[in-house]
Amino acid sequence: MPQCNFVIKDNTTGLYCTQYATTLEHCLWGNLPTTVCFADQAQVDAAIAAWGLGEQSRFIGQNPPPR
Repeated sequence: MPQCNFVIKDNTTGLYCTQYATTLEHCLWGNLPTTVCFADQAQVDAAIAAWGLGEQSRFIGQNPPPR
């Protein structure tokens, strides 16, 4: 897995965003080794906000867990 600071995780499925798009329907989800990496929490928040979802959504930004 590349060095990541922040990733997007779907709390419902436990999957990570592996291909990001500004429309949720075009994103792909998978395992941590192939996840999209973001530089900081602000970028993650902006990415989730682009989907039109509020803070109560099932998607969270987090530091990736250690392997």
